[in-house]
Amino acid sequence: MSRRRPPEVARRPPRPRPPARRGAAVVSSACFGVLLLLSTCQPDDEHGPAREPDALPERTTFNLLQAPAAHEPTGVKLQPGNQGPWLTWLERDSVDSGVAGVAPDDPAAAHGAHGASAAGGGWSLHASRLEDGVWQPPVRLVGEAERGRAFFANWADVPSLVELEGGLFTRPVLVVQWLEKLGEGPYAYGAQLGARRGDALDPLGLLHDDTSETEHGFVSLVEEGGAAQAFWLDGRAMQQDGPMSLRATRVGRDGATRPSQLLDPRVCECCPTDAAATSQGPIVVYRDRSEDEIRDIWRVRWQGDRWSAPAPVHVDGWRIAGCPVNGPAVAAEGDLVVVAWYTGAGGARRVFAALSDDAGHTFGEPVLIDGERPYGRVDVALAGGVAWVSWLGESIDGAAMLLRPLRPTATEISAEGAPPTSADARLGAIRTVGLSSAARSAGIPRLIPLGDGLLAAWLEQEEDGPRHLRTALVSW
Repeated sequence: MSRRRPPEVARRPPRPRPPARRGAAVVSSACFGVLLLLSTCQPDDEHGPAREPDALPERTTFNLLQAPAAHEPTGVKLQPGNQGPWLTWLERDSVDSGVAGVAPDDPAAAHGAHGASAAGGGWSLHASRLEDGVWQPPVRLVGEAERGRAFFANWADVPSLVELEGGLFTRPVLVVQWLEKLGEGPYAYGAQLGARRGDALDPLGLLHDDTSETEHGFVSLVEEGGAAQAFWLDGRAMQQDGPMSLRATRVGRDGATRPSQLLDPRVCECCPTDAAATSQGPIVVYRDRSEDEIRDIWRVRWQGDRWSAPAPVHVDGWRIAGCPVNGPAVAAEGDLVVVAWYTGAGGARRVFAALSDDAGHTFGEPVLIDGERPYGRVDVALAGGVAWVSWLGESIDGAAMLLRPLRPTATEISAEGAPPTSADARLGAIRTVGLSSAARSAGIPRLIPLGDGLLAAWLEQEEDGPRHLRTALVSW
């Protein structure tokens, strides 16, 4: 595998130390060694001088933050919040903390190769909110000890939350989902819901209206119309050797769920989903699975009074017999939608992004983000009029979270099947955010918009070493 230094300064960020004071917008660069990364990309000449908000940033600054204290975290996820973004993760309760997990001899504790054993200290879900550039003390949301059931702890199928705004006389509500075992099989698990109002989390029961001992997970939550729209992979048909399906429901502020709706009856079994809210309603992206094992990226979107028929974002033609555990990512602002994904079509590992200016009804030709054998595990965000794609790839120092900007313009978005426009002129240089690992235990790097910049989170892991949670503010 070739390793290349991106056309930026690519070096390992120093390990963070506690900030000098609380309330600072970012941690001092003297403490953390800010990375100043210079891009050489110039705008396309045919468009004349660069105009905001379409201009690509020429200089990007990464400010490492003191991450929340987390012991061997897994399942890291970033989510927007009304008073600041949320970071969630799973970790083990320490054995000497007095918080016990499910008994080691409980058959439900065997999570199989897809998960992890719950023996010893129990798994618990934690969250922290970023306020004024400082992560607040972590909050323990829920754990095996109080639930009395084994969690399904996994690097790709992770817990998440969505914050619903409060009203004049109501408090904001955190709708939280996590995974618990439903039986002895390694993939017998379901998505549990909880609502946190104030300091306590109230269990709400299963997200899905099926209790079969099959897989129910890879949940995506998005706020829409004062409620949480949920999407997940549902294995109920697999009881009779049927396929995995994609389903959806709506979760109200009171925690009530509607009967689930079938969106796609045959999808890839264990690739993460992602969802975003457009001006016309939610859109969900996922990896499909055809009868002849083509597993490309598809989408379903809300169209006024019903869900659309499933449709491909792009036809890559990736035929693969098993699930690659490598899902897509989507971000939206109004009618603008960007989808990023990994493919191994044609035997070449690549990361692509495609843009839509009509809320996901049509997409332009995909733009190649990384063709030098990336690992995938993508995320995407829209900030400052620019689409930012992150993924796990190779830097000069090894596997790392990489970042690349793509300028969406009207000329970028063309009819499906049309020849691609001059995409290279709208691509910025590749930035290295921080070192990670190609091991699955390192999980998926995360990215969300924050103000006029970005917030990134990833796990740094040396070979056979512990995992360390890292976060950084990205500005330009």
